[in-house]
Amino acid sequence: MAHAGVVSSAKQLVTTTGIAVHGDALFGENNFKVQDKDLTNYALDCYLTADSRRLISSYNGIPLVWERNYGKGKFIVINTDGYARKTGRGFLIAAISRIHDDFIYPIISSKVIFIDDFPAPVPDGTLPSIYEEFQMSTRDFFRNVWWPDMLGFARRYDLKYTGFIIETYNDHVHGDFVADTGYTSKQYLVSYGRELLKMGGELGLHGYNHQPLAPAGYNQKELDYNPWENTVKMEQALTELKHYVADVYPDYVLRAYVPPSNILSPEGRRTIRKVFPTVNIFCSLYDGTYEERCYYQDFDRHEDDSYDVPRISAGFIIRDNVYWKNIYIANAYGIISHFVHPDEMYYTEEENISWLLFRKEFGEYAKRLKEDFPWLRAATTSEVAQHMDTYFDLDYRTSYLKNGDLKIKVQGHKGKEVFFVFKSSKQIKRVADCSIRKLGDETYLLVTKSKQCTISFE
Repeated sequence: MAHAGVVSSAKQLVTTTGIAVHGDALFGENNFKVQDKDLTNYALDCYLTADSRRLISSYNGIPLVWERNYGKGKFIVINTDGYARKTGRGFLIAAISRIHDDFIYPIISSKVIFIDDFPAPVPDGTLPSIYEEFQMSTRDFFRNVWWPDMLGFARRYDLKYTGFIIETYNDHVHGDFVADTGYTSKQYLVSYGRELLKMGGELGLHGYNHQPLAPAGYNQKELDYNPWENTVKMEQALTELKHYVADVYPDYVLRAYVPPSNILSPEGRRTIRKVFPTVNIFCSLYDGTYEERCYYQDFDRHEDDSYDVPRISAGFIIRDNVYWKNIYIANAYGIISHFVHPDEMYYTEEENISWLLFRKEFGEYAKRLKEDFPWLRAATTSEVAQHMDTYFDLDYRTSYLKNGDLKIKVQGHKGKEVFFVFKSSKQIKRVADCSIRKLGDETYLLVTKSKQCTISFE
């Protein structure tokens, strides 16, 4: 196997932990490294020839992706099952992009932050963790601390939020779908909603209540949810939600929906589109296990003019193993998709964590995104769908001119900006009819509105 860069290897697969990226094999963070026991891959433990170039390894040094020149070409070897998973598409990008001297592919170029359960009813009284820290009621905390902090993050780190409205937290699925949260909750919809829209954000839907729109068999018992007996009841509940929102924002066009607990049946999806015909963007999860019965998605556009915009990562506290997903998906699609819940500090597993720590961690995450991916466009969910339209409509061809210049023909983008990742080991001398920005040692962002552009090399 020496021609593939291997001196010797184990005869059986071993389980590797953690990840180490060498150089800018995956752009976003050069030499990214994380030790995490939950981040595992299967691989052959092997030793490489001295002239092999590692691209990605496990944390303790087992090579997972490498390249080796061979004659006039090269080998790219993937020694892991990680590429077979949706979140492992970064492995394939790292490999495929090294096959040719020059490699270019389109990306969506968006950064979207979802706030689930917002605006939503806020509980009366105090929570011990909040009161001990701020001596405020829960409502005063969200009004005077949490929301100003979130607006501050948006200003400092170039974020746009899409908030997903929930009307009530009752568990009704059989009837009595009424506005039972009172005047105060309606005022939250008014005040928070207006401020969200004013900062360039968007309002979407989360539900009349937090009961997933699904019949029995979607893991409801384990999650302490109630199944809906039929679509008629779903429609009645969503109609009440429609009245609730229209009473405050009669002319606002709602486009996006996040299913409670990321569970959505085909019947539920059809009912949402029936009651809210303008809602055509569905935002659930990118990957997970079948047993959870969640609605898993790709970034996709369907023939019925609907879109799937999955959320990739979550939480106010983002560990490196979660950030790793961001790097993967940014390399594959050029998008960051993250969500938070205002009530995260209510969770049993988080109840001893103060907002000051949440604020510090989320601020560091937002800053990291801005520094690592400054070229991603802050977007609402509807804007992401527009960016996806351009991405899906795009067609492009590449060819070399006699002088060695790379010519890129672009079609289908209707004069809108299109974004490409361009990888090359050559030195770029100049570009024409496009702009180029360095993302790593051999990685660039190319942006153009033209039907044709060229790259000239030294």
